[in-house]
Amino acid sequence: MKGVDYGMKKLFKTIDGADCEIYAIKNHQRVFIGKATPTIEIYQNITEVDVLGKTSSQCKTYEFSLIICSDPELDKKITPDFLDGLTHFDLKTLLKNKDNVFIPFEFAGLAKFTIEEYNKWIFDVNNYDLTKILIDL
Repeated sequence: MKGVDYGMKKLFKTIDGADCEIYAIKNHQRVFIGKATPTIEIYQNITEVDVLGKTSSQCKTYEFSLIICSDPELDKKITPDFLDGLTHFDLKTLLKNKDNVFIPFEFAGLAKFTIEEYNKWIFDVNNYDLTKILIDL
């Protein structure tokens, strides 16, 4: 579509966390599967829009990824058999705010995730209200 730049995605903010408890929701049961170290990466998407032939408007949206680095023992539990029947993950963690104070935070219903080699799990979240809370943290 002419007049629209589908833009740029940039890292907007990083939030460190600690003591992340990971729960798998499988077959209607909440199962504790381990602990990890979390990091939140908030991304800003900027789309520039031409109005009357000039770039005069920007549309900014935000999304975040919750990244956890687990230990190899935890990763051994995540097999194709384990993932069968899994609906989502819930996480309870501590996140560091602007004053360097850790506050408790919970993420429920994390269903869009990637588990990469070398103990890195990435949960992509596109939730405006939750992202706004994290930006203000």
